[in-house]
Amino acid sequence: MVALRVGPCYRSLMLRRSLFVALPTLLTPLLAPACGSDAKVGTTSATSSASASSAGGTGGAGGGGGGGSVSGNGGAGGSGGAGGDAGGGGGAEPSVPTQADCSPPAGVVGDLKRLAVSTSFKAPMGLLAPWGDGERLFVFERAGRIQLVKNGEKKLFLDIQSKVVTNGEFGLLGVAFHPDYAKNGRFFVHYSAAPSGDTTIEEYRRSMSDPDVADPAPVGAPVLTVKQPAANHDGGTIEFSPLDGYLYIGLGDGGGACDTYKTGQNLDTLLGKVLRIDVDTTPYSIPSGNYATGRPEIYINGLRNPFRMGFDVCTGELYIGDVGQGRREEIDVAPPGKSGLNYGWSVMEGSTCANGPGGCNVSCDAPVFDLPVHDYTHEKGRCSVTGGRVYRGTAIPWLRGAYLYGDFCTGEVWALRHANGAATEVLDLTQKLGGPLGQGLVAFGEDEFGEIYLVHGGGAVERLAPGN
Repeated sequence: MVALRVGPCYRSLMLRRSLFVALPTLLTPLLAPACGSDAKVGTTSATSSASASSAGGTGGAGGGGGGGSVSGNGGAGGSGGAGGDAGGGGGAEPSVPTQADCSPPAGVVGDLKRLAVSTSFKAPMGLLAPWGDGERLFVFERAGRIQLVKNGEKKLFLDIQSKVVTNGEFGLLGVAFHPDYAKNGRFFVHYSAAPSGDTTIEEYRRSMSDPDVADPAPVGAPVLTVKQPAANHDGGTIEFSPLDGYLYIGLGDGGGACDTYKTGQNLDTLLGKVLRIDVDTTPYSIPSGNYATGRPEIYINGLRNPFRMGFDVCTGELYIGDVGQGRREEIDVAPPGKSGLNYGWSVMEGSTCANGPGGCNVSCDAPVFDLPVHDYTHEKGRCSVTGGRVYRGTAIPWLRGAYLYGDFCTGEVWALRHANGAATEVLDLTQKLGGPLGQGLVAFGEDEFGEIYLVHGGGAVERLAPGN
């Protein structure tokens, strides 16, 4: 028996294993029940070596107890009781980019074009802008450099190459600016530390004398380090939530095939997870609403390699592009404040059981898992999802509110909309962009105005624009 959960609720499905392997994704909307009658059994709170937030009441049947909303500085929520989820706690004040357009889409679907920002980056891995900064773009390169682009000119912002190892899938994998970066100059990097390749999250600050340069010295000891047993499946993205102000960290399962190190369903390791921590304390503290058992940093479980993920700045939903193994690539959408999510790796690969021909030797007689809102197969040369961003700009109003993502191998690009835990529309944008982009689409970037950028590992960065 397998219980699947779609969106905020789940329904138990009695499926033969042979049928479960071939579960069509088209059935996903039919699996979403009304909320209320189905219950997820909660667990007791875990202790932490890091300082923990004060707990609110324990949720009884049907819901989590506790303090403030996910968007405020309320008290900590309680652990979910039978049928409940942990209540949201309070982080930094909400800080949504002021230029983001949160209005509904408008107009008819049109053509698109790509405008070159630069072709001279060296193995770029991502692009972002601090909230409230409409002048600067930051492009980080795998070797350990962060480049600043301002008025069309490129300038070195930070160089930590001496700290970074780049063999396998290692490198400088993520950068996140603090919600109050304009005032405090704080930002964080995620890199593979030389020589071990271990995951390292480290804080830096903008120079006191020049806002276009970072202080080369880190702020104290690393915020977090995680031992990496292999040189692949390292995750990558780190990002602050626009609603709760906490830092979210995506980590892969440690590498190898079929969850070699058995981390996907192991709550005693940080690998194969999305972590959620409060970096406004030293050392970091644990927000309420994280997993109630295992390592207290864990917010989402059951991931293979969440290489690229990102928040919708208007809704607070967390979109995760989780790279599959040999059969399916998946897009997960975590609602704000929804704790205890488990996307099933390595029992599940996408919406299907991971066993069978070409899969893993696992049993699908498992507890509750959460389904992706969408997944796709490896047909036509597709191999690895590149998670993207939700478009919140003004230049392309018909695209507003859609999540853009692509495939690393084929360079195809799609736009997805969803409701009730399942995709309602998947629009192929590839031909509108002039055809497949080719191998090496490593990230989608977003600027202060909600406009979207394509980042190619070969060196090019392009901005999406309306076609002629």
